[in-house]
Amino acid sequence: MDASVTIGVRTISTPIFGAPTAYHRLASKNWEITSQNGMDRAGTFIVYPTNASEPVEHFAAEAQGDWRQQVYLFDNRKVSEAFIERSAASDAKALMLTLDCPGYRRDFGFRNGIDDTWEGASGNFPNMHMTDWALNLATSITPKDIQWLKEISGLPVYVKGVMRPEDAVTAMNAGAAGVMVSNHGRRQVDGVVPVSYALPRIRRALGRDAEIFADTGIRTGGDVFRALALGANAVGLGRPIQ
Repeated sequence: MDASVTIGVRTISTPIFGAPTAYHRLASKNWEITSQNGMDRAGTFIVYPTNASEPVEHFAAEAQGDWRQQVYLFDNRKVSEAFIERSAASDAKALMLTLDCPGYRRDFGFRNGIDDTWEGASGNFPNMHMTDWALNLATSITPKDIQWLKEISGLPVYVKGVMRPEDAVTAMNAGAAGVMVSNHGRRQVDGVVPVSYALPRIRRALGRDAEIFADTGIRTGGDVFRALALGANAVGLGRPIQ
C-alpha cells in the first residue's frame, strides 16, 4: 500500500510529520536534531519549533533532510523578522504561523517545574524563558501578516490553529499555502472545540484541493486514519515523538 502524500513540492512516504513541540531536550540528548533525523529516516520531517532547545543554526547544520519552521509572532515584529531571517538562511522549506496559543496557561509548567529551569530555556531566544512568552506574543495577528511573512522569507506560509471555516477561507485568500486544524492540544484555551469537529467543516469550506493538516490527540494508526477520513491531507504528531 502506498501511503505517500505530497505537501507543497515534497512527497513524504507517510501522511505523518512531526508537529512543532517545544523543548526536545526533555526527551533526547541531541534535542530537535534527534527528532528530525528520526522523521527523515521515516521519509518525512518535523516542523522545527520556535521555542526549541536547539538554536536553529546548529539544528540545521546537524539535521538530515528538509524541515519546516514554526513561527510565533511577537508584538515587536523586528524580533520575529530577525528570527525568520535566521530560519530562511538556515534553509527552512516553509513557515507555519501559529495562532492557537493566544496566551500561556502555564499550569502544567508550574506542576512539572520546568518553567524557570535550564530545561525551559529557549535555544533561539536565550533571554526568554517560558514565563516570558505571554508578555511577548503578539496581541494582534491579521491576514496581512501572512503576506508579510511570505515577503520577508520568500517561503510558503501555512497557518496553524485554524478552527473555523471562515477563518480558513480568510487565511487562504490572504495567501496561505494551507492550514493546520489545531487547538494546541486543548491545553491553552479552555472550552475549545475538538479538532474532529472543526476538521470536516474546514474541508468543506476549502474544497478538495486545499492542503489541510491536523494535530491533537493523534496516538495510533487509527487516529491517523480517522483524521484523514475527516479531511486532513496529513497529521502532525506532537507528544508521541517526544
